[in-house]
Amino acid sequence: MIDFDIALNNLISKYGLQSSYIEPTYVEKSIISEWDSIPDKENIAIWGAGEHTKELLQLLAPIEKNIVCIIDKNCFELDETLHDYPLIKPEELSNNLIDVIVVSSFAYREEIIKQIGAQHSSYKIIDLYENIKEVPVAFYLYREQVELYMLRKLYEKEFKTEYKRIYLWKLISRYLMHRDFIYAQRFIKEYIDNNFLYSRKLGYFLEELNTLLLSLKEILKARVYRDVTVFALDSLRFEDVIPNDTKQKSLMPHLYKLSKNSITFTNSFSTSTYTYGCMGPMFTNKLPFQELEYKKRRIDFDQSKLLTTLLEQGYEFYYLGIVDFFPQDLRVRKVFFHESSSHKEEHISRLKKNFAKNLPISRMLWSYFCELVKLEKPVFAFIHTDCIHLPYISNYHEELYMPWNPVFYVKNRKELQSELFTMDNQYKESLSYLDNQLDFYMGFLSNATITVTYGDHGQSLGENGIFGPLFGWHDSTIHVPLIISNRKLGSLTHTNLFSMVDFGKQILSLVQEGKLEVKETEFVIIQRDPIYNEKLLTNKDFIFNLGEKFIHGFQVVRGKHDKYVLYDHGIEEYYILPDENFNCINEKEYQQRINKMRHYAKKMPFPYLIEGKS
Repeated sequence: MIDFDIALNNLISKYGLQSSYIEPTYVEKSIISEWDSIPDKENIAIWGAGEHTKELLQLLAPIEKNIVCIIDKNCFELDETLHDYPLIKPEELSNNLIDVIVVSSFAYREEIIKQIGAQHSSYKIIDLYENIKEVPVAFYLYREQVELYMLRKLYEKEFKTEYKRIYLWKLISRYLMHRDFIYAQRFIKEYIDNNFLYSRKLGYFLEELNTLLLSLKEILKARVYRDVTVFALDSLRFEDVIPNDTKQKSLMPHLYKLSKNSITFTNSFSTSTYTYGCMGPMFTNKLPFQELEYKKRRIDFDQSKLLTTLLEQGYEFYYLGIVDFFPQDLRVRKVFFHESSSHKEEHISRLKKNFAKNLPISRMLWSYFCELVKLEKPVFAFIHTDCIHLPYISNYHEELYMPWNPVFYVKNRKELQSELFTMDNQYKESLSYLDNQLDFYMGFLSNATITVTYGDHGQSLGENGIFGPLFGWHDSTIHVPLIISNRKLGSLTHTNLFSMVDFGKQILSLVQEGKLEVKETEFVIIQRDPIYNEKLLTNKDFIFNLGEKFIHGFQVVRGKHDKYVLYDHGIEEYYILPDENFNCINEKEYQQRINKMRHYAKKMPFPYLIEGKS
C-alpha cells in the first residue's frame, strides 16, 4: 500500500514547494536581524523576565552577544538568574555597564519604551518589533497562523513582481505543509493567473496533486468497515450551525446542509461549560460531580462502555487533537506531526510543542487518513480542534486581531465596541474556515462510516457581559449541536431534550443495533465547579463586572422551556426561556415547578463542599 504522506512529500520536493516549521518565520527573521545588528562589543540588558524572554533567549541562542543582565521590576519574586543571566531591578540599572536595552515584551513594549526613555535616556533602546508593526502577537504565539497571515500581507502589499512571486510561492508552500489543499489550490490558481515565473510548472504540480488526492479518496471511499469518526469542535454553539432565527443564514453552511441530511439533535446540551468537564462525562456516562469525574481531566477508557465494547469488537482507536485526553493509554494511537531535523534538540522541542499546540485540523485529518488507508479493521477516531475557541485564530483571516483574554473584555466591555466588532468578524472567519475544511475532508470518508459532529460546549460573545466559555450558564454556552451522519441512517430531527452525558450510550447503540435509543426526558443537568484561578479571584474589577455569582460552582436544571440554577453558596434562580435576565425564583405561579427542579438538582450535592466538611 502506498504511503500517501511520503508520496505527497516527494511530490512537493519534486517541484521545490517544500516548507518546514523548523525554518524561522518572517517575524522571527526580523527579530534575529534586529538582534544581529547590535555590535558585538556593546553590553546588553534585556528588559523583562517573563515568558517572552525565555522564548527569545532560545530563539537567539545561536547568535552570541554580550548580555550583562535581565531587568524586571518583579525580580524579587523570581530566581536570581534566568538562563544564567543575573536578574536586577530597574533602579539597579545604573550600577551596571550597559550600552543597549532590548525590550523583551510584545503587549507592553510601548509603555516600557516610554518608561525607559523618561528614566534612562542615555541608553540605546531596541524594540524587536520595530520593523514589523503589523504583527498581531508575540513571535512564539500562534506562530504558523501568523506566518500565513504575514506572508499573504507581504504578497498583497508588494509591488515588485519578483518579490510578489516569491512571497506567493512561500505562502503556497506553507499551506501545503499544513495539508490545507483548499487554500493551497486557491493561491496556486492565483499564481498561474498572474503568469508568474514557473506558472506552467505549478500547473503540472496541481494536476499531480489532484491525481494523488483522488487516489487517496477512492481507497478510503471503498472501506467497508463501520468506522466511527467523531469531530469534537471545541466551543461550537448550536446557533452558529442552525440559527435560532430561521431567516438568518447559517455561519457554517456545510454543517447546516449536513444537519438536514442526518440525525440532528436540536435540544442537546453539554454537561459543563469547559472542555475537561465535558469530554470525560460523554464517554463514562457520569456527570461531572458523579464520582468526582470533573477532577480527572482525561477520558477514562476503562470506565467507558462504548470504548471497551468497541475494543472487544476489534476496533482500532485513534486520537487527534491538541490535548492528550488518553495519557499513557497504549490502546489509543495518537497522531501528531513529527519532522526529523539536525537542529539543536531544545530548539526543536520548543517548535514541536508550539506546532502541536496549534495543530490545524487539515494537518490532523491528513495524517489520520494516511494511517486509515493502511488499516484493514474498523476504527474509532476522536478528533478535537479548537480554532473557534478564544482567541478565534485559524489559518486564514483577512485581518488578524489578537483578542485579549475574557478577563480584559469583561472589565472593559463598555469601551471596546470596535474591538468587539473585529473579534466577532474574526470568529465568523474561523467558523467559515473550519466549515470549509470539514466539507473538504469529510468527502474522503466512506459511506459505511458513522460521522459524529458536535460541540463539547458553547461560548458567549458578549451576551450578558460574558466572553468565551466557562463563566456563564446561558444557552449560548451550553446548547450545542449534535449531528450523526451515515448513509443508511437517513435524516431525522430529535427535538427532545438530550444530555451529552448519554453520548456514549447512543453511539454504542448505533454501532451495535444500527439505531438510536433516545428516551424522552424532562430535564438535563449541567454542572460546573467553582473558579479556582487566584488571579481571577483577586481581581475585584473582573468579579464586579462579571457578577460574583459566576465565580461559584453551579448546577443548571434545564427544562425544555425553563431553567433553574443553583449556586454552591445557596443562591437560586429560575428563568422562563428565552429570557435569561429576569429571575422568576420568587414568582408564586412557578413554585411547584421550581420545587421539582430544586429537588432534581439537590439529588447530587456539590462534592467539593462535602470534601471541605470531612
